[in-house]
Amino acid sequence: MTAKTWFQTTAIDYPNSRPHIGTAFEKLGADVQARYRRMEGFDVFFLMGNDENTVKVSKRAAELKQDPQAYSDDMARQFREVWTSSKSVTTPSSRRAASGTSSAARSSSRRCTTTAHREGKVRGMVLRGL
Repeated sequence: MTAKTWFQTTAIDYPNSRPHIGTAFEKLGADVQARYRRMEGFDVFFLMGNDENTVKVSKRAAELKQDPQAYSDDMARQFREVWTSSKSVTTPSSRRAASGTSSAARSSSRRCTTTAHREGKVRGMVLRGL
């Protein structure tokens, strides 16, 4: 029998500041839902991401005298470190390490400043089910 597919997403974070309890609250709830669906036998695809194309991000980078892309890269690293170190939210990399299941490999974190996103390839990947 083929497993049903469950797509779990979160709102994309605006990384104009470090991750905080508000961003964690949503990720924890989404993670609980994804884990529950896996236990029910669903093939789960769990997507998180950052939206770095905002005025607030540009303003914050300017305040810190940083290039917006360099600032966004650092914030993406900080968000990734929080989710991977907490072990409360099973991020794509921690899921792959913890489980060899296909649903573990069908998890992702996306950034809106990647070349694939700018070129419109992300929409195609989502439509194909990655």
